[in-house]
Amino acid sequence: MASLPLSSAVSKDRQARVGLGLAASIAASYVALHIYAVFYLELTGWGLAAAMLLVPVLCWLNVGLFIVAHDCMHGSLAPGRPALNRWVGRVALALYAGFWFDRFVAKHHAHHRHAGTADVPACR
Repeated sequence: MASLPLSSAVSKDRQARVGLGLAASIAASYVALHIYAVFYLELTGWGLAAAMLLVPVLCWLNVGLFIVAHDCMHGSLAPGRPALNRWVGRVALALYAGFWFDRFVAKHHAHHRHAGTADVPACR
């Protein structure tokens, strides 16, 4: 599904503000919950019940980090701002799984070029 073309700089600016706001919310939530879960959550009593809720929430936020990085790889998080997309993508992909964005993005685009064929490269 192709995205609709943005017809003005105002639309691109708005898309960038919304995208960056959502990306910051996802990253901040992930980091805060991760730190809380690792360093402060006691796995006894109610803490154990909370852990069972935190795990799916952290997984959901982790997927969100990859989606943010993916949007950055395609330059759609902040349209017309490649340096900003790279910076945000680097942070998101590092938080997601410790991957290096600059190496990953080339493999990712090769993956898109060869999708559905035997020539699909691994994104390592």
